[in-house]
Amino acid sequence: MNEEVLASIAGRLGTEVDTFDGLATLDAGQLWQLDAAIALALAVEEKNVEQGIVNALEALPWPVRGPARAILGDIA
Repeated sequence: MNEEVLASIAGRLGTEVDTFDGLATLDAGQLWQLDAAIALALAVEEKNVEQGIVNALEALPWPVRGPARAILGDIA
């Protein structure tokens, strides 16, 4: 059970499972709470970055926004 949640945490953070050997002392419930907290933090971070890009583009003069979006590509 712990291996499953540790794999989930490692996948979210883009690292190997053995990176989290120190978490082995936590029970499955604590690990699932940690996994949920990490998922939430990553989702909030993504939303904030996207909003920051939108805000930055809006601060640019109108004629420059198109080229700026083209430079940023998929993230804009």
